[in-house]
Amino acid sequence: MAHAPLQQAEAALADLAEQFEEWRRGRATRQERIPPRLWDQAVALSVVLPCAQVARRLHLRSTDLRRRALVGPTSGATEATAPSPDFVEVPVPWPGLAAPGAAEQGGVRGYDAGKRIKGRKRHLVIDVLGLLLMVCVHSAGIQDRDGAKSLLEALGSDFPGVQLIWADGGYAGKRVDWVATTLQRVLSIVKRPRKSGFKVLQWRWIVERTFGWLNRSRRLSKDFEGLCETSETWVRIAMLQIMVRRLAKAT
Repeated sequence: MAHAPLQQAEAALADLAEQFEEWRRGRATRQERIPPRLWDQAVALSVVLPCAQVARRLHLRSTDLRRRALVGPTSGATEATAPSPDFVEVPVPWPGLAAPGAAEQGGVRGYDAGKRIKGRKRHLVIDVLGLLLMVCVHSAGIQDRDGAKSLLEALGSDFPGVQLIWADGGYAGKRVDWVATTLQRVLSIVKRPRKSGFKVLQWRWIVERTFGWLNRSRRLSKDFEGLCETSETWVRIAMLQIMVRRLAKAT
């Protein structure tokens, strides 16, 4: 039964190949563009099957298919609703399904063209000791300041005593004013120094150290999970292990 999703994807690829051939036979000229709905289906299948296999079966160039995957779905989108070119969500035809031979490819994923990363982002809210207060995991196709909104709202309700929050430059902009007006708290941005070279940034190094602690956990060294909620749970479990070990040493 483990190969059933792969067989389903191959059957979908065969059906899509017939749709491409039908379109090629019915097009008016050879210069006619491929319909967006066909592109979207091809991109979705390239997430599950090797991109070269999909391109070869559909008589496409693999470079064009990869470039189309970065643009995101276009069928039914207008100029006002089309996804931003910098932050796009890469569709997955079967949520939770991993690509063959790569378990870390399953679930909701995205692409951040600014940071040039594909996958997911983890947001942490910690105290000055580096211990976890809140965690949020979402697609990399969502900007940091937008993804942190729900996290900050939960922080305000669960930890009403927190009045000052330090963050890096990714949370700057309108989010600072939103925190001040909506949550009645202070969001202070710790900026990088203009001088080149390595320098420890005040307060920001604490959360980077926490990320280093969490990456020692095997389940967090790579993103293997199919659901963002599962990733958040494993972050909490890893932090529980750290705190319990510290308590054991103290006693």
